[in-house]
Amino acid sequence: MNVKVLAFFNHKGGVSKTTSNFIIGNLLASDSHSRVKKKHIRKGEKVLFVDLDFQRNLTNAVLRNENVTIEGGAIESIASGDASEFIIQSQKNPNIYLLPATKSLSLFDDFVFENELNKREGYEKLLEMSLERFVKENDIRYVVVDTAPNASKLLIQGLNLSFGGDTNAIIPFPLDEFGSDSLELAAETVSGIVGSSNPNLKVIGIVATLLQKTEKSYKKTLGKVKVIYEDLLFESVIFSKSEIKNFTNEKFEEKFSHQRGALEMYYGLLSEIKERI
Repeated sequence: MNVKVLAFFNHKGGVSKTTSNFIIGNLLASDSHSRVKKKHIRKGEKVLFVDLDFQRNLTNAVLRNENVTIEGGAIESIASGDASEFIIQSQKNPNIYLLPATKSLSLFDDFVFENELNKREGYEKLLEMSLERFVKENDIRYVVVDTAPNASKLLIQGLNLSFGGDTNAIIPFPLDEFGSDSLELAAETVSGIVGSSNPNLKVIGIVATLLQKTEKSYKKTLGKVKVIYEDLLFESVIFSKSEIKNFTNEKFEEKFSHQRGALEMYYGLLSEIKERI
């Protein structure tokens, strides 16, 4: 299958993980507006969002103002062996599909142990196996994963989605006193999964998020991060903007100049991501 997997991942909450996931996925799935700069022109492709965060923020953003019924998510997909009946196609953009998050995701580890799934060989790939038929039959081009924030069995399932290719992890991090700690913990998690179950998992980049334009010292701090992580650091920086919240709280669109202005940093990030996968 010619499908590319993007997994937004950080154990630390509140780092714009879900927002970045939602915007990048929507950019991949939509044709660019006629007034978008030439270098950012794009053609929409089929995207499958996989929401593995029990807070369900991605699910709420994708399905906002849509009249749909959620029948199940990751647990139900693994239990049945086929996720197809649980995946929802967006009414706003037919290129977007979603395996939604459900309240039961908080009990995922209990589900694994009660059914002794962890004793099955290759259990880390159970979610991928349940998704394979849908991805193939619907010619999905990108699988965009909003991972669970904690180190759980559910996170392992998300970071083992590869479909025969690479699992491309993107780590958003804040430029604060805890940012470097979150990067170190994420790196340890990736290393463990690479060694145990998914050698195709790789971190393609880290991106600084939630910056205020008034933070004069951010370039100096970014310089220190670049010394440590070198080319893993994306050149794009995600600033905190009120307009960005409108994309997840209301509707994703770029027909107005202020919307395109707010998205400019994500246009750049998407270009960098495409160069690395």
